[in-house]
Amino acid sequence: MDPFDETILRLVRDGKPRDFQRILDEVKFSHNTLWLHLDSLAERSLITKIKQPGKGPGRPKITYSTPIGALKSPFTPPNPSTGWSQ
Repeated sequence: MDPFDETILRLVRDGKPRDFQRILDEVKFSHNTLWLHLDSLAERSLITKIKQPGKGPGRPKITYSTPIGALKSPFTPPNPSTGWSQ
């Protein structure tokens, strides 16, 4: 797991759904970097990707959060000196 993934997981681990723009504002990554990492985390089931009901024409809003089971065991980033989680 790289520093981008770790930053995103730290941000969403409270379980509160956040949309792409809110995450982008908080993490300060480039637009494309964030899309890439959100998709990768969702594919690995480390975050959930939920399509919200539309409020009119256009693309539906998608929110991201941690899966319910993940809240029981919070993400611990690897220890840089050993490479293992603490």
